[in-house]
Amino acid sequence: MSKNFDFKGRLTGNTFGQQMNTQAASVVSALAGRASKDSGWAKKFQVLDIPLTKLHEYPEQNVFSMDEAELEQLTENVRASGILQPLIVRVHPTIQGDFEIIAGHRRREAARRAGMETVPCQVYMGMTDEEAKTVFYATNMGQRSELLPSERAAGYKALAEVLRLEGSGAVNEVAKIGSEGKRTVYRYMRLVNLEKPLLDKVDKKEISVYAGAALADLTPVAQMNLLAVLEQHDQDGITEKAAKEVAALQRHDVETIERCLFPVREKKAAAPKAGKLKLNPKRFDHYFVGLDTEEEKLDYLEAALIAYSTAQKKGDGQC
Repeated sequence: MSKNFDFKGRLTGNTFGQQMNTQAASVVSALAGRASKDSGWAKKFQVLDIPLTKLHEYPEQNVFSMDEAELEQLTENVRASGILQPLIVRVHPTIQGDFEIIAGHRRREAARRAGMETVPCQVYMGMTDEEAKTVFYATNMGQRSELLPSERAAGYKALAEVLRLEGSGAVNEVAKIGSEGKRTVYRYMRLVNLEKPLLDKVDKKEISVYAGAALADLTPVAQMNLLAVLEQHDQDGITEKAAKEVAALQRHDVETIERCLFPVREKKAAAPKAGKLKLNPKRFDHYFVGLDTEEEKLDYLEAALIAYSTAQKKGDGQC
């Protein structure tokens, strides 16, 4: 085996001193109906020091982001202690003499920043494209806690596809990869149906994973209508309760969604307040000739009103 590589390395043959992530191995063994399941490929590896220039990223690596702060910390650790856990690689499927990284992209980048020229790698032989994809997603989903919701959604979806499972079967198997329960995995897997602007809001925590999952059955047009309503009312997100209410609507045009989220509440007409009688003294002074005190004036006014009321009842119209 070592004759096939022109690298100085630690050849360990088929030993399992540094095995691949056990979560990844368990997923590979779950590949239904695959002949490779019993081929023993997972035991056929060598640990070699491989030049960084010979290592290529896995094609779907851009699905997962690299946090700069964590990458800097990892770089410092590599400078101090080197690469403690070998990268998982396979012989490159199209470039002769080179290798494809299946797990360890961050370690490779940290090694590059630390000035290393080679890194220890577990080179697996006979790994198919399907198995490589499974190991790639299994290791990322099982070991990285800082993944964005959109990254988890894409990872779980990819695992379900490569395992050729659907519905509850996919949820059950995929849940074995990470630390989340089945319900959480189910919600993440639903997020793949969100339009990118809504999914971005989930990543920014403006919309929760729960609310995002509730909106996942909306058509793309309905989702964009919802975004238009939120923008019109200067709202960044939506609660899970409100998301479920929107999802339950029979229609999802802008007007209907707006009435659901921002109902116009009619104000009750205020009852007319009883007004106080205010008299302008100057207007009535000429009626109070000879009357000095306020009490005398009030008595006179009361007598006049009584007389007027009595006359009205008699119909003569005069006091």
